[in-house]
Amino acid sequence: MHLALRAKEIVACSEPMWEWVKEFQMKQVKKPRIRSDSIEVAFLGSTRVLNGRDADVLIKDALSEMTRDDFDQILNNFQL
Repeated sequence: MHLALRAKEIVACSEPMWEWVKEFQMKQVKKPRIRSDSIEVAFLGSTRVLNGRDADVLIKDALSEMTRDDFDQILNNFQL
């Protein structure tokens, strides 16, 4: 029951989360960056061992490259 409630809370605040992603992307447009692994690697894990800095870069790159479809797919995991 508690987990279901938490999942509903995540779904309920999905639009503000997507707005945050868009704002993050707008800020990143101004900064040059090197393309990292795919978004799946950042969210599902890499085959190599990552240190904290590498993981941070992968997550930021995944957020920078995320589309609304990507976001909705991730969000769908909480609706199941």
